[in-house]
Amino acid sequence: MNLNCFKFFPYTKHYYARRPWKFVAQCWRNLRAAWQRAVHGHAWYDRCDAYSYILEMLSTMFYDMAKETPGYPATPPLETPEKYKDWLNSVGDVLHSLQDCEWEANHHNEWEELFDETMKQCRKKSIDENGYITYSYDSSDETVNEVRENYYKRDEELADERHRLLKDTFAEIAEHFFTLWY
Repeated sequence: MNLNCFKFFPYTKHYYARRPWKFVAQCWRNLRAAWQRAVHGHAWYDRCDAYSYILEMLSTMFYDMAKETPGYPATPPLETPEKYKDWLNSVGDVLHSLQDCEWEANHHNEWEELFDETMKQCRKKSIDENGYITYSYDSSDETVNEVRENYYKRDEELADERHRLLKDTFAEIAEHFFTLWY
């Protein structure tokens, strides 16, 4: 597991610059989670998003097996050590890419491009009674509705792709399950 306090720092540095006590609190939570993993085998927040924890542990395990495996199963699809290590690395890559942070980082630009151009054109700026600038979108505008529908359609396509990748990867792991050994 990544115990680094700076794990999401590029995304949150402006947030923590204005709230340094929250950065100290986050470092303390990371330290407490490291202690819980050492003592109990899992941390309190690993249970909250178990799928992410499992994907991270499995991808790390497959990478470690590819790096340090002294043997190979010698079954037809994986008959050489190079093919076995390549397969372990490819499964590790897929499992690593399916984690939330990686998945969103890889597809975030695509989502932004879909939204930004049209939404910027339809955005209306106003100042409320407290002097704050607010932005609103006219929901009766056809372009806003079209962009919103395209966004949700693409979001569903990406979710379906993610589920398909996960299903295919676990089917492949199940196929070679008894050949996973050191």
